[in-house]
Amino acid sequence: MMRYLLAALGLVVACSYARRASAEPLGSKGDAIFSAERLFGVRGEHWRVEPPAPANHVDANDTVIAFGFAKTGVPYNVPRLAFDYMVVNQLSLGGAVGFSLSDASNDFIVAPRIGFLHMFGRVAGIWPRGGFFYHSTEVDHQYKESSLGLNLECMFPIVVAGHFGFEVGLTFDQSFTGKHDPDDGPSYDIEYRSIALQVGLLGWI
Repeated sequence: MMRYLLAALGLVVACSYARRASAEPLGSKGDAIFSAERLFGVRGEHWRVEPPAPANHVDANDTVIAFGFAKTGVPYNVPRLAFDYMVVNQLSLGGAVGFSLSDASNDFIVAPRIGFLHMFGRVAGIWPRGGFFYHSTEVDHQYKESSLGLNLECMFPIVVAGHFGFEVGLTFDQSFTGKHDPDDGPSYDIEYRSIALQVGLLGWI
């Protein structure tokens, strides 16, 4: 999966080089920004599950350093492909889609968002953005999960060449509602939260 994410972003970068260099910095009206997000992260994760008695409730915290599709306790941190369009200077509308597939399980997340992208020059800027997400997880012959929640991010784009750069910043994901549905028992509530330092790639045309 990682190579598909990087190949897709590489195609965008190649197209951007084919385009005449613009006098406008990243974040100008009409910019179409493509990103491969959450490729690396240092994450503080929290999850709480409330199975019916006599099973015990679980309220756990963990710190995770993860690259790519490394499995973590909170499913919101799978790598994502994202698209954002600058509807006017500095105002972006877009969203991200994340997925992780294996023989026995899959994770999926979709996260629409709105943002404000301000460049301090041509190299560095700040991009706070936020929205909501829907997540689902399915593990064959074990359980299904789904949740709705809030996603807030403050990313710092760093342009390194032409129409290509990195994004580094803080992310916060908090579920509002969540259900865990075992194949062999009644469903029950779950809650996830993640606070993280994330790294990704971006290109724009």
